[in-house]
Amino acid sequence: MFNKIKILWIIKILLLATLITPLIVDSSVIFPFIFTKVIYFRILIDLAFISYLILIYKHKEYLSRLNFFVVSSFIFLLLAIIISVFGVDWNFSFWGGHERMEGVFNLMHYLIFAILLITIFTEKDWRIFLRTLLLISLVVLFKGFYEVQSLGVARVSGSLGNFIYFGEYSLFLFWLSLIFSFLTKIKWERYGAYILALLAVIGIFISGSRGPFLSLLVGLGIFALIYFFITKNRKIQLSLLAVTLVGILLVLGGIFLPSNVLVREIPIINNLSDIQNLDNSLGNRVLVAQIALESFKEKPFGWGFNNFSTAFNIHYQAEFLRRGWGDTFFDSSHNYYLDILVGVGILGLISFLCIFILIIYKLIKKIKHSEYKIFFVLLLALLISIMTQLFFSFLHPSFYLCLFSFLAFVVYAIHDQKMGEQILSKNKTYFINIIAVVLMIFSLWALFYGNIKAYSANRLDDKIRILILQNNTEEAILLAENSLNSMGPMHREITRDYVQNLIGATITTKEKEAYIKLLKDLEIKINQNLEKYNLNNTFDYLFLIRLNLILNNFEDRTVELEDIFTKAMAVNNQKQELNFLYFNYLVQSERIDEAKIFMEKIINDDSELYYGYWYLSKIYIYLGDIGIAYDYYQKAVDRGFVVDNSEDQDVIDFLLNKIDLMNE
Repeated sequence: MFNKIKILWIIKILLLATLITPLIVDSSVIFPFIFTKVIYFRILIDLAFISYLILIYKHKEYLSRLNFFVVSSFIFLLLAIIISVFGVDWNFSFWGGHERMEGVFNLMHYLIFAILLITIFTEKDWRIFLRTLLLISLVVLFKGFYEVQSLGVARVSGSLGNFIYFGEYSLFLFWLSLIFSFLTKIKWERYGAYILALLAVIGIFISGSRGPFLSLLVGLGIFALIYFFITKNRKIQLSLLAVTLVGILLVLGGIFLPSNVLVREIPIINNLSDIQNLDNSLGNRVLVAQIALESFKEKPFGWGFNNFSTAFNIHYQAEFLRRGWGDTFFDSSHNYYLDILVGVGILGLISFLCIFILIIYKLIKKIKHSEYKIFFVLLLALLISIMTQLFFSFLHPSFYLCLFSFLAFVVYAIHDQKMGEQILSKNKTYFINIIAVVLMIFSLWALFYGNIKAYSANRLDDKIRILILQNNTEEAILLAENSLNSMGPMHREITRDYVQNLIGATITTKEKEAYIKLLKDLEIKINQNLEKYNLNNTFDYLFLIRLNLILNNFEDRTVELEDIFTKAMAVNNQKQELNFLYFNYLVQSERIDEAKIFMEKIINDDSELYYGYWYLSKIYIYLGDIGIAYDYYQKAVDRGFVVDNSEDQDVIDFLLNKIDLMNE
């Protein structure tokens, strides 16, 4: 039962199987490119950890040593847990949501993954691990190349679901390919690694993502700078200077010469000019960073891990809507350091940075004293490259996989962890066995509730969505009603999904009673979630409003709606999703004077937004005040209003015809 060799093989196979994570996609779930990957990875880690606990129960020589990485990582994890318990939403801090799959629970799995790699893997295992990683990466890359060649996609995402993710994965692949070229003694593998590194650079370019490109240049710059002083070869030094100069010129050309013919033809380089003027998404990124800093000042010890969305919604500013509705919600600052600062505060950020600082210190020592200087310079360059990318990104499953694989490998490379029988007292052995049993119970719970249950609940969520789209509402209502008390760890998100899907459902007279009952049951659950977890959760208020607007068609929900709006506005009265919902509610309730006053308030929040002027124009058309309606329409046009639907076009045609008649 406790055969050491067999258990070790099981653990190693499970750890190797995690490398398939970037290829895992299940279209039968919500957010298939993220959720499926994380569930697959976590199940493997739970099984590997359970196997490891069985191993150390009898073989204490495999207990993980308290090296600098284990200690610093544990301190960060402990701080994240403590701060999250006292944060604004401990439940979301722990579990996260389907779209990102962040959370302390997820972080635990990646740390266990790294510790198992450090503890179990030998040099031979690491060679196999890296070979497997590179082979799977080749599949990911070629999936992206296929999208460019056969599908004509401008910015590829491959099996990762997002072009930024593809660029980041390619960034890791470039450096890991070069690192492997130093490890292998097989000539064709070395040349293959060089070719793969070149393909990875192409992958960064076809992703069209600026962050990985700039991070690559920073990493190359660090490598060139250090190697320049290490090498005595004059030709190599000149070559390094030339490559560095070319990189600098490319970046400067992209920023300051966007109209240059050469610049316009090079992917990524041709959109660096946004940096100069903070155009497109960059302008909002600056605003988000400002909100992150304001949030930190309000709670310097953190809002709780992964709780940036609450901080953002509380500090939201109306001008975010200037770049479209897609930029009115951020669950991340797109800067991982700021996410950590907001989530776990200054202590959390310091402990997080200490992990990297300690590794940098160890690598510099190796560069000074090791005969394999170039190898350790490469490791340092990759680490700096990653740290640079963290300024531009929020993490995703494939990034986490590569990051913790790399961190574990660096620890292995710079810290000689020798195995051997540990001499433990009887009391210590007894204590370790108790801890192992407790961790075993936790791991089994994590496996079945945190992963298997989460997966089945997500699949049911998607099934109900599809049933409603197929107008099979009766079955969808029955399934949703029966699942209300067994929605798994992410029940809050699934509850909102049910509401979202039911709002667009087509119901018959036969289904009406069950439909109303389900909506009321969901209303109860959302209110319970607000009270239990986070009274500042803007999403819950939005869905309560939408739900009650539907119920208002069957019975008077005026009191409930006014109460919800009051509570939601107390969180932030500039949030346009709330404001426009309330405005429409006032109009539908024929409280026109109140609607006009409220819309003036929305305009005052940001007078450069055209939405408010257009809404007021429609109100005055309804009231028959064509002159005032036209004035507001012109103000909307002056601020960038463009018709994007036939309904608005009909209103405009009516207005302009009336104006023509008045001018005759």
